[in-house]
Amino acid sequence: VVLGAKKCLAPSTQCEILGLIVDSDRMLLSVPPKKSERFRESCSTLLEKASNGPVQTREVAVVLGRLVSIEPAMQHSTLLVRPLFEDLKVGLSEAYEEFREMDLPELRNEEEARKNFDWLDAPMSLSKGSIAAVEYLIEHWVDLEGQSIEKPLATIIIRSDASDSGVGVRIFLRTEDRRLVLLDEFAAPLTMEEAAMSSTARESLAQLRGVEKLVSHFPSHAKGAVIESVCDNRGFVKRHAMGSKALDISEILIDIVRALRAAGARWGGATWLPREMLQTEDALSR
Repeated sequence: VVLGAKKCLAPSTQCEILGLIVDSDRMLLSVPPKKSERFRESCSTLLEKASNGPVQTREVAVVLGRLVSIEPAMQHSTLLVRPLFEDLKVGLSEAYEEFREMDLPELRNEEEARKNFDWLDAPMSLSKGSIAAVEYLIEHWVDLEGQSIEKPLATIIIRSDASDSGVGVRIFLRTEDRRLVLLDEFAAPLTMEEAAMSSTARESLAQLRGVEKLVSHFPSHAKGAVIESVCDNRGFVKRHAMGSKALDISEILIDIVRALRAAGARWGGATWLPREMLQTEDALSR
């Protein structure tokens, strides 16, 4: 019987499952070396082409698809996927409409038009947010690659609200018996430039300020913890599902990734609460 190269022939603490390496000794998910090399090469190629002009929608889709495939083994990957996804969504929409306007016989029928994928090779531009995200992936690959599957040492809750003049933040530690212990609460003003941003961007800034305070004042609590965000901004919560339409938050997300990495913390996602349940944060923000 000939066994495939991916089969385990002897007991081992490492095994490749669904394209990722599971290490039961270090309790870690990681990306196989060849897959890692292919992904970084595609990122470098995309950046090189973007520096010389438009890129093809297909090339962006390849990088995004590979990033999504290794996402479980990448720290903070959900924060880095969004800028590329938004750019690709816009690029594909514009390319499809331009291709439809050519009025080619084989495209006059809507169903036939959707079966023709030549428009995937249309040119598109990358935003500053996407370029920053890809550059960050390449530069910090060694630090980002490898996701712990161990139980987090602690859970930190960052509750925030943002007005058009400032942000209000409260930071809680969730104990083993599910109680919330207040670590800190503070208010911070927004600059004129920040105040002009979208409400989703201002909420992202509030969360960034919370993570920065956690890193600087409570490093022992942050290390090895999972960070959960709570706010009343649906756009901020939706960005984890790549549903937010706010285009001015990409660089803020990169800053959140940097802060989380510096803290040695993991991202745990975001939860929406109605404003009446965040009255203290709302008052602080004003």
